Amino acid sequence: MNVSRIWNQGAQDGNTEGRAGSQRPPITSSREDRHVIFMALMNREATSRALSSELGSFAREQVSARSVRWRLLQHGLSAWRPWLRLPLTLHHRQEHFQWCDQQRIWAHE
Repeated sequence: MNVSRIWNQGAQDGNTEGRAGSQRPPITSSREDRHVIFMALMNREATSRALSSELGSFAREQVSARSVRWRLLQHGLSAWRPWLRLPLTLHHRQEHFQWCDQQRIWAHE
């Protein structure tokens, strides 16, 4: 099917999504997805690559680290990142901004 025919068909029936089932089928089953989520929740510091290799013994096919990341994002889980520093409280932020203003005024003089 060429692009102009798809365009015209979409203009006629208002469907811009394409045909049902035209996307690539998922490589993991819902059971394997649940297993990925469970593994990620049990070990929050595990990388997607480590989860992918762990899933290799459980899944029917080899699952890429990208697929694991995508499944985790679909279920609201993202990469665990350690704090580089503690977040400042409102009071500390205000004091920090005051200090910056004083330094700016001092440097300007």
